[in-house]
Amino acid sequence: MPTTIRARVVFFRYRRHVATAIPGDTPSSIKGFALLSWTVAMLEGAYRSGARPGII
Repeated sequence: MPTTIRARVVFFRYRRHVATAIPGDTPSSIKGFALLSWTVAMLEGAYRSGARPGII
Protein backbone atom coordinates (compact mmCIF):
# COMPACT_ATOMS: atom_id res chain seq x y z
CA MET A 1 0.00 0.00 0.00
CA PRO A 2 1.49 3.43 -0.97
CA THR A 3 2.45 5.86 1.76
CA THR A 4 1.07 9.41 1.58
CA ILE A 5 3.40 12.21 2.63
CA ARG A 6 1.99 15.68 3.24
CA ALA A 7 4.57 18.36 2.57
CA ARG A 8 4.59 21.52 4.65
CA VAL A 9 6.89 23.39 2.29
CA VAL A 10 6.98 23.09 -1.52
CA PHE A 11 9.73 24.64 -3.64
CA PHE A 12 9.37 25.38 -7.33
CA ARG A 13 12.18 26.10 -9.79
CA TYR A 14 11.31 29.26 -11.70
CA ARG A 15 12.68 28.05 -15.05
CA ARG A 16 10.62 24.88 -15.20
CA HIS A 17 7.61 25.51 -13.01
CA VAL A 18 6.83 29.18 -12.54
CA ALA A 19 8.24 31.54 -15.18
CA THR A 20 10.62 32.02 -18.05
CA ALA A 21 13.35 34.64 -18.06
CA ILE A 22 13.14 37.56 -20.48
CA PRO A 23 16.66 38.24 -21.79
CA GLY A 24 18.14 41.68 -21.19
CA ASP A 25 20.06 43.93 -23.54
CA THR A 26 23.49 42.62 -22.56
CA PRO A 27 24.75 39.04 -22.50
CA SER A 28 23.77 37.11 -19.36
CA SER A 29 21.37 39.84 -18.19
CA ILE A 30 17.70 39.34 -17.40
CA LYS A 31 15.10 42.03 -18.06
CA GLY A 32 12.30 40.29 -16.18
CA PHE A 33 10.21 37.16 -15.93
CA ALA A 34 7.06 35.98 -17.71
CA LEU A 35 4.75 33.79 -15.61
CA LEU A 36 3.70 30.49 -17.12
CA SER A 37 -0.05 30.06 -17.63
CA TRP A 38 -0.55 27.63 -14.72
CA THR A 39 1.64 29.43 -12.14
CA VAL A 40 -1.03 31.27 -10.16
CA ALA A 41 -3.35 28.24 -9.96
CA MET A 42 -0.46 26.01 -8.87
CA LEU A 43 0.65 28.38 -6.09
CA GLU A 44 -2.96 28.89 -4.91
CA GLY A 45 -3.38 25.10 -4.76
CA ALA A 46 -0.23 24.80 -2.66
CA TYR A 47 -1.54 27.45 -0.23
CA ARG A 48 -4.96 25.77 0.00
CA SER A 49 -3.33 22.42 0.83
CA GLY A 50 -1.54 24.04 3.77
CA ALA A 51 1.93 24.03 2.21
CA ARG A 52 4.15 27.08 2.17
CA PRO A 53 5.37 27.50 -1.42
CA GLY A 54 8.80 28.90 -2.16
CA ILE A 55 10.43 29.79 -5.46
CA ILE A 56 14.11 29.03 -6.12
